[in-house]
Amino acid sequence: MNGRVWTRAASTGLWLLSVFAAQVAQAAWDFVPNLYLSARSEDNPYYYPDNVPSLPQQSASSAALDMSVQMATYDQRSVLLFEPDVVFHRYLESSNDNLNGEDWYFNGFGQYQWTTVTAGFYGDYRRQRIAVAEFDTINFNLDTQSPDTGNTGRTAFINQYRDFYYIQPYVSFTLSPRNTLRIDVSNSNVSYSGGDLAFRTGFSDTRYSVTLQRNTDQQTQISAMMYVDNYNADINTNDFHTVTIQGQFSRPINQLWGFNMTAGVLRSDYQVVSLQNSATAGATTDYVASIGFRKRTEKGGLNADLLETQTSREGSAWNTACCCSKPRLSAV
Repeated sequence: MNGRVWTRAASTGLWLLSVFAAQVAQAAWDFVPNLYLSARSEDNPYYYPDNVPSLPQQSASSAALDMSVQMATYDQRSVLLFEPDVVFHRYLESSNDNLNGEDWYFNGFGQYQWTTVTAGFYGDYRRQRIAVAEFDTINFNLDTQSPDTGNTGRTAFINQYRDFYYIQPYVSFTLSPRNTLRIDVSNSNVSYSGGDLAFRTGFSDTRYSVTLQRNTDQQTQISAMMYVDNYNADINTNDFHTVTIQGQFSRPINQLWGFNMTAGVLRSDYQVVSLQNSATAGATTDYVASIGFRKRTEKGGLNADLLETQTSREGSAWNTACCCSKPRLSAV
């Protein structure tokens, strides 16, 4: 199923890309190369836990060469941008040669506007060493669309690689001067060069979304959104099917700050396989509410959010039900 979903998403993305390429074939391309050289000293390059004294924690010195080029072409109706990037990591000590490697990145974005229709895509591919992928993949661009955060902390095989891709084609329809309908399909996938383990597995996540947005005035936006998510883990076929309906209100406070509020409900059907190969099937009914503030300046940005999630689980293997509240405050 996931293969077919990915094929459809990729085909849509390729079709959109061909539209953009045909439209901008006569436009000029801008190239912006970038070269960055850095050095670092590490106290624990293998990320050994502090509570395991039998594993020696040694220091290491390394250098990294980052080479990228941004390629863009645009006109009054369209924009097409690609950015390939490669980072070479080399350690000075011969005992750390297994930490040497390269990280590969490729980002793409395209958009074309007709009179009442806008189509576009966003793509992100990364092949990274485990040491980078599991700790340093958080994207500090606060407006990024890619959901990858890595951050599993699993470095059992630190010289292996983690592959990640994300693609999101979309189309937007202007229904009236104040109303817009947008349809998105996104697919993200994670896999590991060393295969799947009990505590670390690849997965695929596909989302279909429909958003109806209304501008009640020049500053205030009200949106109604519906998401359908399908998540599947590779090692144990864990499967989650989730439908979410929510509304959002957003309005700028001043030239620098903006305010948004979101509330919604969701229903998840799941099947989870334990390490003992026993399957648990059930469902959850949840609600989510959030309040957020955004600050944007020429030199930086700030996101501050308060998220409240209420979860009720039914139909578990133990025939029990529970209800829990999970407030969360975050600032980036």
